Amino acid sequence: MSASPLVNAINFATNHTLAPSPLFTPAQFDALAHLISSLGAEPDRLALPVPCDESAYNLAEAIRGSGTVSTLVLRFEPFCGVKAIRTVTAALESRPDRICVSNFNPDSNDLRFLVSLLIPHHSAIITIEISGTWLPPEQLAELRHIRALRSLRLQLSYFDSAPAARALEEAIHEWPLLERLELFHANLSGRAGFARALGGCRVLSALELTCNGLLDIGISEIANAMLSRSKLAVAGLRELRLADNEFGARGGVEVAKLVRRSPQLEWLDISSNNLGEEAGTIFGEALQGCASSLRTLKVSSCGFGPEAIRAIGNSLSPQSRLASLDISQNSPGKHGIDAMLPTIAGLTKLNVGSTGIPTRGLATELAKCRFLRVLDLSELADVGGDIGLFEALPGSLEKLELFESGIDNEAAKAVSRFILRAPRLKRLGLGMNKFDAEGVRAVSEALLHWGSIQDLSLSFNYDMGDQGAKLVAQNLIRSSKSLRKLDIRQQCVGAEGATAIAQAIVDVFHTGGSKLREVRIMKGEGGKEGYEALERAMLEVRPEIDVVPWG
Repeated sequence: MSASPLVNAINFATNHTLAPSPLFTPAQFDALAHLISSLGAEPDRLALPVPCDESAYNLAEAIRGSGTVSTLVLRFEPFCGVKAIRTVTAALESRPDRICVSNFNPDSNDLRFLVSLLIPHHSAIITIEISGTWLPPEQLAELRHIRALRSLRLQLSYFDSAPAARALEEAIHEWPLLERLELFHANLSGRAGFARALGGCRVLSALELTCNGLLDIGISEIANAMLSRSKLAVAGLRELRLADNEFGARGGVEVAKLVRRSPQLEWLDISSNNLGEEAGTIFGEALQGCASSLRTLKVSSCGFGPEAIRAIGNSLSPQSRLASLDISQNSPGKHGIDAMLPTIAGLTKLNVGSTGIPTRGLATELAKCRFLRVLDLSELADVGGDIGLFEALPGSLEKLELFESGIDNEAAKAVSRFILRAPRLKRLGLGMNKFDAEGVRAVSEALLHWGSIQDLSLSFNYDMGDQGAKLVAQNLIRSSKSLRKLDIRQQCVGAEGATAIAQAIVDVFHTGGSKLREVRIMKGEGGKEGYEALERAMLEVRPEIDVVPWG
């Protein structure tokens, strides 16, 4: 069998990392298998898609015969079903030191077969990610047999709370090496047994319980259980994510106690919990306990006012290691923001959207942010009227959100001048603003300069009109070689503009060379004639380009 270009390309990397794409053809899978078998290669890390075809099995067989893979990533493809058993079995017989199971869907697979294959690997480091609609409690209970489990991520649309939570509690007691636990939508409210189980996790260093309806009582039980562990275990906590659990002041005070005693904490997220000003101030002061280690802090929509934000700012010195900060949808006022701004110079991500802060002082501090990659200034009314702000924006930005920020044509031109200084800009959000076709022209022409933009939103700019739509069709859909996602929901484009967009989408689909994969439009866009053109385009270009009607 002669070596294909794929084999030649992989040859150099074989002894280091193999990560075949799930979109590889059977012939390409076979080429990889042939390469590994013929060279006796031993890749350090293999990321193996698990589809239900013979080629993936051939690749796994080749890996089994080649020697030991240090890290094996089993990435389950949708609806791979029981035919995946042969592939997984062959891959696991390579005796990897680390096994990562990702994207496992219990809707199309029985978790018990996977558990039975993992149990013998008692000396391996095992991590499992499960996502789907529902996991029967009896299957969830089977996880307790994987005593080597180090990390579990469980994300289900529906959770049978009582029996499933009980099964989870019992399983946690059987995982002495558990380091990371991530549970979403698990309905853990009122489960005191779950809190007690967490208290027995001696090496747990990362805990995510997003959107579990814990309320004040549940979050207090969990915080106290985590504090009941040994001093060394408490000090080892590195990640705590408790967003959207409907707790308030009481729960916030208990979380603050845990934070104060966690000197190695690196990631902290309590977003979308209404702590209020008093508990927020206590929480802000508690950050002194982890100020030297904290890298990410998210407190969006916590009901914080000036005193709480000032306490946070005072705890985080300008010399802190903080890289990502989200204080959006709070009310910091002048006193709060004055204390916070000196801490942002070293950030890579900043979200101050919907805080009502004035842009004058912000522009001065943004000019010092040499490493900033992500910035969200959404719903700050002053932005559009402060042309100097755009001159202060750092050219290092990769993502900029300016939703409902009062951007008119003059401000859009200022945005276009910023774009010319931002060669790595990949995402730009300009929805719900005030510019018309003149602003669209300025922005779209600037984006073509670097060719880096991948995701652009121009939605709900109601003055854009047909002329603006034609510019979108020509400058963005036809001319951009980098754009992948485009949001142009408008409710203001006529038949002429909608037809121009539809024709541009069809043209780039047939000519090739475009990376466009998703276009979001408004249902009924362009009236009867225009929307019919868009519907015909939808049918013609799917699934390569997903034209998504909204509304």
